[in-house]
Amino acid sequence: MEEINLIDSHCHLIFENFLDDIDDVACRWRSKGVKKLLHACVELSDIPKMQEIANRFSEVYYSVGLHPLDANKWDSQ
Repeated sequence: MEEINLIDSHCHLIFENFLDDIDDVACRWRSKGVKKLLHACVELSDIPKMQEIANRFSEVYYSVGLHPLDANKWDSQ
């Protein structure tokens, strides 16, 4: 059977239920054929944690944006 290369296009690896067990989480995504993951930012303060995870795991990328429901929180600074 041909192997399928999967991409998780929206994950939150720094949530406590994943971050506390990140090595096992990585083993699980690898064992299921997930080749790339895109971590979606929830808060700007999460960026350092996301960078740490992305630097540790070559499969992990991250994005930073603003959810439309949080548009009133936007500060151009």
